[in-house]
Amino acid sequence: MTGKAIGGAALAGLLALGAGAAQAQDRGITYNLYGTPGLIDMPTALVPRDGEIAATIGATQGNQRTTLSFQITPRLLGSFRFSRTADFALPGEVPDGAFVDRSLDLRFRFLEESEFLPSISVGVQDFVGAGQYSGEYIVASKAFGDSIRVTAGLGWGRYGTQNGFTNPLAALSDHFETRDAPSGNGFDPIWFTGDAAVFGGIEWAATDTLTFKAEYSSDAYVREAELGLVTVDVPVNASLTWKPRPGLQVAANYLHGNTFGLTGTVIFNPNDRPFDGGFDPAPVPVALRSPAERTAPWDPAAQPPDALTARARA
Repeated sequence: MTGKAIGGAALAGLLALGAGAAQAQDRGITYNLYGTPGLIDMPTALVPRDGEIAATIGATQGNQRTTLSFQITPRLLGSFRFSRTADFALPGEVPDGAFVDRSLDLRFRFLEESEFLPSISVGVQDFVGAGQYSGEYIVASKAFGDSIRVTAGLGWGRYGTQNGFTNPLAALSDHFETRDAPSGNGFDPIWFTGDAAVFGGIEWAATDTLTFKAEYSSDAYVREAELGLVTVDVPVNASLTWKPRPGLQVAANYLHGNTFGLTGTVIFNPNDRPFDGGFDPAPVPVALRSPAERTAPWDPAAQPPDALTARARA
C-alpha cells in the first residue's frame, strides 16, 4: 500500500471515529497540520480547556503527521506526534525510503487574553528525538469581536528559516547566536538559538461551522527543499476548516502556492459527560387531592360524561 493510501485510510478512520465524539468545543480553536491549536502550519497562542484531548491526522503530499494533544493543566499543553515523510533524511544522511520519527511538544500560555491584551504563549516543538520538526516560538493571539482572531509570533529553528534575521536573544548571550544541529540522540539544549523570523495570520469564523484561515509562514522547509520534496513558491498558506458537529474538525489546506493537504481532528473532554450522573434533584411529586375531593361521589347530572370527556381532551 502506498503512503498516500495509508494516509487516506488513516484519515477516513479518524473521521469515522469522530462521528461518535460529539463533545462541546470552543468556536475559536482549530487545529493545524501539526495537531496543535494553530493556523495551518504555524501555531497560535490558544490552548484548549483543561483536560481536553485531540487526535489529529495532517496529510500533505509525501508527508503524514499523527498527533495526540492533551491539555495537561489549564495553561500547559503537551503533544506527542508520529510522523512519516517519504524520501526524507536528516542533514548529512542519505534518504533510504520513508523517514519515520516521533516528537514531543510543550506549549505554555503565560498570559490569558483580556479586553485589551492578547493571549501569549511560548512553545517548544520536537525537543526530544531526531529533531526533524525542531523549533521554538513565542506567539500572541487576539480576538476582535466573535469571529476574527489575529496571530503574530517570533520563531526559531524551523520557524526561523523563512526570511530569518539575527536572533535578538544574542544580545543577552553568545549562546543564542548560532544553532547546532540536533544530535538525534535525545534531549538537545538548543532552544531559542540561531536565526529568528516572524510569522502571523488571521482566522475568520464565517459561521459556527466554517472558519477561513490564512498565514504567513516562517518555515522555509529547508531540508525538504534540498531533497526536492517541497518547493515553497510563496510563504503564504490558506485553509478552510469545517466543523460538521461538535468534537470533529475537517480542514482543506493549500500550502506553498502549489500543494494541497487535509487535516482531520477528533476532540473530546472527559469533563463533558454525555449523561447526568444521577445526583440531580428528583422530579416534583404528584399533588394529592383534598379528602373532600377524594370522597365526593360523582354526580352525573352535575358532571355529564360528555363534559368530562371534553375536559380530558382539552
